[in-house]
Amino acid sequence: MGPYLAEELVLPFVLAGDGSLTAVTPSQYAMTASDIAKRFTGHGIEVILQSDREQLLTVE
Repeated sequence: MGPYLAEELVLPFVLAGDGSLTAVTPSQYAMTASDIAKRFTGHGIEVILQSDREQLLTVE
């Protein structure tokens, strides 16, 4: 999944409190959205490197 779709899915995943997706390197906007969502919900996004071009984003 591309970085722009990944950033659009950050908030729904965090609000659901569960989920993961594989994407290319997430954008700075996605990481900022995760930080803001964590302040309000206590859930953020953890980024785990899977390969040179793919990363796993999971709700923590």
